[in-house]
Amino acid sequence: MSVTALLVVDPQNDFLAAGGAFSRRHFAAVGLAQEIAGAVVAARKLGHLVVWVTSAYGDAPHGSRGLTHVGSPCCVPDTWGAEVFAPLRPLFEARGAEAHIVKRWYSAFRETDLHARLSAAGVRRTALVGVTTNGCVMAAARDAHTLGYEVVVLADATAAGTTTRHLGALREIELLGGRSGPWRDLLAFGVAP
Repeated sequence: MSVTALLVVDPQNDFLAAGGAFSRRHFAAVGLAQEIAGAVVAARKLGHLVVWVTSAYGDAPHGSRGLTHVGSPCCVPDTWGAEVFAPLRPLFEARGAEAHIVKRWYSAFRETDLHARLSAAGVRRTALVGVTTNGCVMAAARDAHTLGYEVVVLADATAAGTTTRHLGALREIELLGGRSGPWRDLLAFGVAP
């Protein structure tokens, strides 16, 4: 059986909390956080590797700040916006030995040691949750596919600014050969958590 890593992408205030840099959104952040939390708890019970991925754009090198987000500053280190969203914070703080990757680009694989960590752990399958489906989740899914990982997006634990963008991103990921569906079905691959 392949080792699975659950990547929790950008569970931060600037993406999920009212008043965050991207607070104009069309999804229920608390409901999304509950789905993400359910997936994290199930992954832990199933013995999957959980990797928390957060963004730090305010101090990004090489001018990447302008290449990642425009407009308001987003996920500036040591600010409220960069903190993990309150409903997910207890799970994040109780992560123990779970990896925490800080990224400065959309993809969690770009200029981080994520691939090395996953390879060292024998991971063959990545399951992605978080935001946004058409942004950082898709970027990580593309890179994971390119690196040879099986890619699964847990559709009910991901979201984009609109349903159209969310569904379009899921279709694009499926065209790459990835899968998408409810986390209760795909995380356990048929085994109810």
